[in-house]
Amino acid sequence: MDKNLGDYAAEVVEIVAKKGYPLAKALVCTLYKSKTDLLLYGIDKFTNERFKIRIKYFAHEEKELSEEKKKYFYEKINERNMSILVDLLEKARISTYDLHAKILAKLYSNLIQNDKLNYYEHALLANISSLSDLDFTYFYNLIKNKPNSPLITQDDCEYIAINKFIQIGILSRSGITHFGADNGKKVPIDFEINNFSKALFNMLKSTGFFEK
Repeated sequence: MDKNLGDYAAEVVEIVAKKGYPLAKALVCTLYKSKTDLLLYGIDKFTNERFKIRIKYFAHEEKELSEEKKKYFYEKINERNMSILVDLLEKARISTYDLHAKILAKLYSNLIQNDKLNYYEHALLANISSLSDLDFTYFYNLIKNKPNSPLITQDDCEYIAINKFIQIGILSRSGITHFGADNGKKVPIDFEINNFSKALFNMLKSTGFFEK
């Protein structure tokens, strides 16, 4: 008899469970049957168990704040900040990328400390779902290793990633004019680091994600 999605999912879960990988136990008891509702239930269980781990990032950031800051924020919370708080948590819950959760936890800390998010933080929150962990890796390495404009690259992915950050204002254009690419198909990216770039770089560095 041909295998269906539920059968394959069950086999994968059994393998990772034997290896003792985190979160696998949330799926072991739910993906052995092929019924669609059980498969979806298992996926939902996985997402929720993953969120239990990710919420620890928020708890860690909150622990670093003073009791006065936390008390003021939660006692005076308004509808706008409540909406932001819910969005931070929901995006951390459903995101494919663990790095997203770490960044969102940092934004959560900034929200409590300042009782608001600044323009760049709003832009980051609004656009984070369109940025992969590879985009953030390209950005981090750019600021760390190639801080001066223009960047000449043969890497199409790097070109696309850096332009994403330009589009949302986290990098700026310097206004330098370039004409096409050279014979080696190296493409120039006109960019300039701004205060938002520096803030994001420091945030990414503090996650420890790139120091592994």
